[in-house]
Amino acid sequence: MEPFEREMAQMSVGGDDSFFNDPPSDDIDLPIPKPSAYPDHLPDDGATEASFSDITGLSSISQRPPMGVHLASTPKKIGESVEITTANPELYIQNMNYKGVLNEYSQQNATSPPEYRTDRVFRPGHPDHLPLFKSVVAMQCNGQDITAVGHGRTKKEAESRAAFVVCNRFFSD
Repeated sequence: MEPFEREMAQMSVGGDDSFFNDPPSDDIDLPIPKPSAYPDHLPDDGATEASFSDITGLSSISQRPPMGVHLASTPKKIGESVEITTANPELYIQNMNYKGVLNEYSQQNATSPPEYRTDRVFRPGHPDHLPLFKSVVAMQCNGQDITAVGHGRTKKEAESRAAFVVCNRFFSD
């Protein structure tokens, strides 16, 4: 007899061996946290759940959008353009490349490229792990100087939102 089998035999002889013979019980109630796409530490901004397709148009998921983001239908193919209309001025798509649109415009019209100045906004009483950035974009469009401001949780998001303001204001017609 192997040492392991000998120990098992001694354990079952000495007492209740129901632990080894009974199937595991299913009536154990353990709290299982529910996953959330929206962090609990952020204030509720009144947004509702929305269903949308990813940029390839292959899958559809339902989750709450990040605070301050307004969903719209995304392009079905990479590179397909989305028209920004004045009828819906809050048509900000998070993964859209608004900075690229401004760069293309400046190249096509032989103007200077847009200049971005991004700074961190220090807010008293807010934790350091939730920063806010402010970006100011300046460029020339149709012979006039344009300045727009955007805010975001990252430098990239703040610059993208500032570029979106320019696109929405001047290229939507």
